[in-house]
Amino acid sequence: MPPLTIILPVSWAAFVLVWLVAAFRTKHDIRPSGSRLHWRTLYLVRMAAAIALVITARKLAVRQGVRAEDLALFRGGPVLAWLSAVLTVGGIGFAIWARWHLGRNWSPRPSRKEQHELVTSGPYRLLRHPIYTGMLVAVLGLVFSGSSAGPPALIAGIIVYLRRVYREERIMLELFPCRYPAYRQHTWRLLPYVW
Repeated sequence: MPPLTIILPVSWAAFVLVWLVAAFRTKHDIRPSGSRLHWRTLYLVRMAAAIALVITARKLAVRQGVRAEDLALFRGGPVLAWLSAVLTVGGIGFAIWARWHLGRNWSPRPSRKEQHELVTSGPYRLLRHPIYTGMLVAVLGLVFSGSSAGPPALIAGIIVYLRRVYREERIMLELFPCRYPAYRQHTWRLLPYVW
């Protein structure tokens, strides 16, 4: 099905490319003691390892004669294929938009940045953690694709992002004790009108 064989891989490739390039344009993380923490090398190694793992798993599956269709949890037809494509493209697009607004304040994990700023523009006007929202929507698209990787990725994403939400909120309250509580009053964490 075209949406699954073309749109999904291109969307995820765009996400990886944007994230890798953007990782070089961030402020330095700082530890409470004030020393700098250089994480770019570790981040790039993790991304490269994840990409290599996916490529290796795919090659091994092809060598064993396994087809992508055989790994699918279900075959939902064109409606679910297009729903999957819309969720994936929309989620990744939303995450990239949020990443662009966050700019140099982004970090691969919750941390304090040098000259940290409270970003309230773009999707941050509505949500405090729009990158996580976008990524969870994109992974939900993977679930609807029927991929066996979808459900574990969604469960892992929910667990990781919920932990990060609370850690990030603590950091932001420490950094912006007056402005952040006011910002929290008129925004949602991850889901508009829900939470």
